[in-house]
Amino acid sequence: MAVLQELKAKFDEELSKISQLEKDRSRCLMNRRQLESQLTENNMVKEELERLEPTAEARENVRKRIEYITTEITRVESVLADSLTQIESQKESAEKARDNLKALLSKSSN
Repeated sequence: MAVLQELKAKFDEELSKISQLEKDRSRCLMNRRQLESQLTENNMVKEELERLEPTAEARENVRKRIEYITTEITRVESVLADSLTQIESQKESAEKARDNLKALLSKSSN
């Protein structure tokens, strides 16, 4: 019976890890959407500045913001890709724990 409880605890732990990874991924997706919005806004500012012909300093500030946001989007996309890999790995671990639990339950009921 202790083995059964241990396997169930392991399975529950694996499910908890998956849940946390999915929450982290969700936060990352929200962050990416925000960055995309900021990028769109800054591109609009850039276009407007080009029409108005403001100082070179203003154009340079906007260019740097766009560059920073683009870099952040790339970083977030990398984090999202990594999180997807971690989620898949965690799901495999959970499936193994579930299979071990099922096997033990099957043996104990026979």
